[in-house]
Amino acid sequence: MLRKIKRIGAAALTTAVILTQTLTGGISAMAAETNTGANINARGLSETVEGGAILHCWCWSFNTIRENLPEIAAAGFSAIQTSPVCEVNNGGDGSLTINGGDNWWWHYQPTDYKIGNYQFGTKEEFRAMCDAAHSYGIKVIVDSVLNHTTAYYDKISDDIKNIEGGAFHPMGDEREPGQNWSEVDRYEETQYDLSGLYELNTQNKNVQNYILSFLKDCVDNGADGFRYDAAKLIELPDDTSEKYGNDFASDFWPTILQNGSSFQYGEVLQEGGRHTYKKDSAGYDDDDSSRLYAYHSQTYTDKNGESHNMNTTNSYTGFRIRDAIANNNLDAEFITDAMLPEGAKADQTVTWVESHDNYCNDASYKELTETQQVIRGWAAIAARKDGTPLFFDRPNNSSSSNPWGDNKIGPAGSDMFKDPQVAAVNFFRNEMGNSPQKASNPVQGSNQVVMIERGDRNKGAVIINAGSTDVNLSAATEMADGIYADQAFGGEFIVENGVLSGTVKAGKVAVVYNSEIDPDSKETFKPAVNLSAASGYYLTDTLDVDVTVRSCAKAEYSLTINGETVKGEVKSGDTITIEGAGNNEKANLTLTGYDEGGSKLDSVTREYTRWIKQDNTIVYLEQEAQPDWTQCYAYVWGTAENAAWPGVKMEKTSSGLYKYVLPYQYEMSGSNGNVIFNNGNGKQFDAGAITAGQQKVYTANNVWKNYSENDYSKPSVSLSKKTGYINVDEAKVTAYVKNCHRAEYSVVVNGDKQNAVSGSASYGDVIELNLNHLDKAEVTLTGYDSSNSPLASVTETYTGRKKQNNTVVYMEQAAKESWTKCYAYIWGSAQNAPWPGVETEKIGDVYKYVLPFEYELDGSYGNVIFNNGSGQQFDAGQIKPGQTMIYTADGKWTAYKETTVGDVNDDGKVNGLDSSILMRYLAGWDNYESKITNMKAADINGDGKVNGLDSSILARHTAGWTQYDNYFTKR
Repeated sequence: MLRKIKRIGAAALTTAVILTQTLTGGISAMAAETNTGANINARGLSETVEGGAILHCWCWSFNTIRENLPEIAAAGFSAIQTSPVCEVNNGGDGSLTINGGDNWWWHYQPTDYKIGNYQFGTKEEFRAMCDAAHSYGIKVIVDSVLNHTTAYYDKISDDIKNIEGGAFHPMGDEREPGQNWSEVDRYEETQYDLSGLYELNTQNKNVQNYILSFLKDCVDNGADGFRYDAAKLIELPDDTSEKYGNDFASDFWPTILQNGSSFQYGEVLQEGGRHTYKKDSAGYDDDDSSRLYAYHSQTYTDKNGESHNMNTTNSYTGFRIRDAIANNNLDAEFITDAMLPEGAKADQTVTWVESHDNYCNDASYKELTETQQVIRGWAAIAARKDGTPLFFDRPNNSSSSNPWGDNKIGPAGSDMFKDPQVAAVNFFRNEMGNSPQKASNPVQGSNQVVMIERGDRNKGAVIINAGSTDVNLSAATEMADGIYADQAFGGEFIVENGVLSGTVKAGKVAVVYNSEIDPDSKETFKPAVNLSAASGYYLTDTLDVDVTVRSCAKAEYSLTINGETVKGEVKSGDTITIEGAGNNEKANLTLTGYDEGGSKLDSVTREYTRWIKQDNTIVYLEQEAQPDWTQCYAYVWGTAENAAWPGVKMEKTSSGLYKYVLPYQYEMSGSNGNVIFNNGNGKQFDAGAITAGQQKVYTANNVWKNYSENDYSKPSVSLSKKTGYINVDEAKVTAYVKNCHRAEYSVVVNGDKQNAVSGSASYGDVIELNLNHLDKAEVTLTGYDSSNSPLASVTETYTGRKKQNNTVVYMEQAAKESWTKCYAYIWGSAQNAPWPGVETEKIGDVYKYVLPFEYELDGSYGNVIFNNGSGQQFDAGQIKPGQTMIYTADGKWTAYKETTVGDVNDDGKVNGLDSSILMRYLAGWDNYESKITNMKAADINGDGKVNGLDSSILARHTAGWTQYDNYFTKR
């Protein structure tokens, strides 16, 4: 069978039904209560931003927004939010791709505060967009980045650089050199630079006025409000710090909020994961100093003289809603709890299902993989009384496997915001105004259905069904008796004697109320049809595709599988079920909308291919290849990304392997993947490539080879380290025993078999070696069967070495004066640590790093990259065992002789002779200047001077005063 069609039900009831006769069961059908106190215009849009919903036109150009305003109004959005409108860093290649050459995050790297940029349009186009929006009653919210500029100093305008009093905070901070941004302390959170971006000196009145001038210009050109990016990182008037005091607090917010707009909210994210279903652990974790209540207390006056309070984001709502939707658990109390700290107000928050940061950085498209999941989440937040909901418009033609879709900056995103469920919930919100809210789970024993009622006498309800089957509702309600329309799909609901009955379709949203908006005054959508599933593969026996029809008299579908075609008529909300396709067989589905005369208005065609998963593309890692790891993740990129970093946790097998079966995309001919194994905690390596149907294993010998079941079913034993040198301070090896009944080991040191150490071993046991420098240990591991016959044996010989600490790199601080930290990342014969490497030690005017034991061994080598841990880096050069190298201020990589403090005559000793020479030199004795062959060694206390204090410290040290020993190191 090719298809099944699931129908929504009766025709829409778009106005209140008033009947005088008595219906069956004695119900008197009448209009519901009419007065909700809503402040709406003739089109049904809210006159205030708070009373309606905001469409986040993410990555849309000004002209694109203007062209789509009729559709936005038809969808019931009372406001739109732009991406940043100021001049931004042109960091791309002109391709204007969301994720690629230009990348969306260049929007958030301002170069000047003037309207217009290369991605979204000119100042004139901005004003034209605002004028057009106002003609529909739509307000314009401008995203604004006021905490920082771009990280590229040469791209920042001279006007900003020349602001009197200084435009930027120091990179790091002069109070505690080397510190970077953190959430531990409000000072560090608001004053330190983040990710190398230049942090604006927001305490400087001239900086404040420069920004305020930009905001006022936006208002003069049509902006109605602002979103303030990274508002949490800008200090408040009453901020204080236990470490630094409160002199960093400023009047930034009281100043810049006085720009004349009427709706302003700050991005103040609440971190942490306290968004579980356990009510006893629900609550708000305010350890991150988010201070919502303090932001909410900021006040301002708009250009009409009306007073307002600052709003903020409530990111916890998004966490909770996504959790609830992803788990089909719509507990009424859980999804309506704002989780706000004491003093914060729910009606001063902006809520979302997902933000652009959630989508791009947290991969929320893998959390909510289906359009209908996002719509159910939207219904849950938009139907509520408190919080202004923000609808993030995903990229056009995006999906969980292709999150960037068409991947273009400028054009409109997906049509999800036009979905009839979204539009119906938006108008419901607009009409309900500030009326009360009641949430319940109307199906006994189930949290898959939630009902949110609104109105002084619960004039209407939004009902969300997360289940996979239709729900025939029979629920107690305070709605007045009568007949109500489902504004989303046109179904009929009846209230009789306080009981609401009707059908809520599987996975859908019913918006049950009788609208008072004149249908003829509302904006209408352009004629369009849509199918909910994008073209691609499906892995199930059947595929359900939802139908959307807008402003068409009728719609027909045509479905073809293997040359057989079925046609029929459908309505918005119907579901077409595709079934009967074999493996790798295609189903072509076309939906066409017509006017009353039968002329085609719109059409869409999708191709769906069924794939029966083969589970034949597999990667393995021998556990002994990474003996220190307790777990392993596989991250695969190429044909598709298998999961967000760090990838998918691998299964441990009884054969000493980690195993991971790749997704279906890697089973198809022509696919290719690149495999990175990692421990989920910073350590990683590239394993190799894999193609469809391959099974590959990465061995302890660092070989990426074809996997053979026979190789890993045979008895085998091995040791975690191969023959060679071993650090005597860490002299131990791990035994790997596979497919043996038991195993024994023996350790013979320096050929002394009489004192050999032996014992039993199983997989993963650690064998301790007690070695001195240059001792040799012969370790033998033998596996036996149940009859004590040997099955496999291995012998490795280790030579103990004491770490010499003789392979060292330096960098003169003058080489990178702006850096407050320096990290050394070494790669070559080994890797010293995951990127960015190890933080070096700051000693005097240099940074110092002693390389690990592995770089002291013959034949080893390292390539040195110095970096500041925040994006700035450079290649210094190569180092070999026993070398000491320095990168100088003039850019040279050269051998370096360390200075031993106190060894003024450079004879390799610090003794009384050095003290005598220094004392006589400082006393002015003839010829003693020439005896000091290393003046740097004479600066004992490292203050840049050589004087009597240095002589006194040296004399006491050589006399045996141990309290002075800490001065005597190598520099």
